[in-house]
Amino acid sequence: MVLYLVRGYRVLGRNVRVGRTQVDLVCRRGNQLVLVEVKRRRTATHGGARQALGYDQARRLLRAGMWLRARYPWVRGMRVDLVAIDGWHVQIVRSAVDGDTYLSDSERVML
Repeated sequence: MVLYLVRGYRVLGRNVRVGRTQVDLVCRRGNQLVLVEVKRRRTATHGGARQALGYDQARRLLRAGMWLRARYPWVRGMRVDLVAIDGWHVQIVRSAVDGDTYLSDSERVML
């Protein structure tokens, strides 16, 4: 959370439930809505934290983002970030989830 606060983001919620999906962090910067997924691994033995965000979870996060986007009238853009923690190494992957990859044509229209 501190990583986003020091970069000028406003934290709207932690562990936010949207239906059956839990979003680790929901932030705002200007009129951009940012959903943050945090993945932690002790070692990078099996691909590390960066590869831990799976297809189904990415779809759920995008759908949760669409719901939140409709809820907040100020939102003009949305992205899903990944904070990957491998041991003591922390990496922020901006726009880790791409709507074109994970959503059908009809769902993309809603974005």
